[in-house]
Amino acid sequence: MRRHAGRPGCSNDLTPCVVRHPARCLERLPSRGSSSSAAHTCQDIWDLTAGQLEIVNAGHPQPWRVRDGHAEPLELDAQLPAGMFESTAYRTQTVQLKAADRLVLVTDGVLEAGAPGPEFGYDRLSGLLLATAHLTPHQCVAEVLHTVRSYAPRMHDDATVVCLDWRGDP
Repeated sequence: MRRHAGRPGCSNDLTPCVVRHPARCLERLPSRGSSSSAAHTCQDIWDLTAGQLEIVNAGHPQPWRVRDGHAEPLELDAQLPAGMFESTAYRTQTVQLKAADRLVLVTDGVLEAGAPGPEFGYDRLSGLLLATAHLTPHQCVAEVLHTVRSYAPRMHDDATVVCLDWRGDP
């Protein structure tokens, strides 16, 4: 967990902030003053009893939801990367999941794999997420990373995948 003591009103430990208010936590990060040193992040809190996700997307690719034979990015409001400007206000958005939903987060390195040629892209990722829907989350991650690395053996960015299944019961 990142610590910051230089900003007025900031606690040294941001852990309680993340647990209760992901948007407020991002607002407390120090400004870096440029897009090249800002952090692209996705902060979320998952209510395991209700299947509700409180999420702040700060410059990260949209999370994907696999539901009822469809894989598509969630439609979240675009927000600036964390730490880009000191006065940035972030909005927490709520996503309600249904039983059997799968949530997949990927970094831009997954979508942009293959550049400067044809990128892996949204269509390939959507098809791959549908093709791996029957697998466990761990197997899905392994297959996505294997497929992306096969598509673009010389990647120029990180490729990170997180996969979570909501079964509908706590």
